[in-house]
Amino acid sequence: MKLLLGATAVLFVAYLLTLLPGADRLVPATPVSFAALVSTVATAVLVAALWVAAPRLAAVTRSALSGPEAVVEHLASVVHWLVVLVAVLVAHGGFAGVAAPILGGSMWLYDLAFLLVAVPPVVIIGVRLYVGIDPAATAITDGLFETEDDGGSGPEREGQGA
Repeated sequence: MKLLLGATAVLFVAYLLTLLPGADRLVPATPVSFAALVSTVATAVLVAALWVAAPRLAAVTRSALSGPEAVVEHLASVVHWLVVLVAVLVAHGGFAGVAAPILGGSMWLYDLAFLLVAVPPVVIIGVRLYVGIDPAATAITDGLFETEDDGGSGPEREGQGA
């Protein structure tokens, strides 16, 4: 939590820096503004925080959820890879301010590189959700019918025992 709060503070201060006079000026001998550089540094800090937080959030998910081990493990993995995907998407948006002026008409290469980095987490999330459907459905079904079987007052038990 400290890591995420710290990253949020860095982003806020970076935003304030972009409002200062002269922040929109170009860095000498480059097509990049000072504001874009500040944004890039803040993005790098946030991406690093998300990268470090991903396994920790998965561990929190494991400890917070109860249920079949397979279901909990799949959900923890989904949380992990979802945070990694968010880090990739944040990096794509945050580094664009520096990449666009440098790459110019070749910006599609930038997008392609991030697409190639973003596809594996999406595939892993999809696979984990797909593989987790059967154990989750079984756990939900067992949970729904467990109360009727153990309760003793369901319609199938009323005619018995007299």
